[in-house]
Amino acid sequence: MYIYIRCLTGRVLRMEVSLSDTIHDVKRFIMFELDCRITVDQQSLLLAGKLLLDHCTLAHYHLEEFATLTLVLRLGAG
Repeated sequence: MYIYIRCLTGRVLRMEVSLSDTIHDVKRFIMFELDCRITVDQQSLLLAGKLLLDHCTLAHYHLEEFATLTLVLRLGAG
């Protein structure tokens, strides 16, 4: 299935995922897609304003196909 990641710049990334993928897996994809400019530790992902935890799977959050996650930077990260 596919999900979307909305970046701070307004750019939207499309990612093919499985429900068994973790939030950490999604963050690694983002890091490589953005040429490592934003490390995994600097990223926070939100779904409908809720912070998603790295160790949880997409299934845990009941993510549906074409859901959009919002990427924000952690304060004090880096």
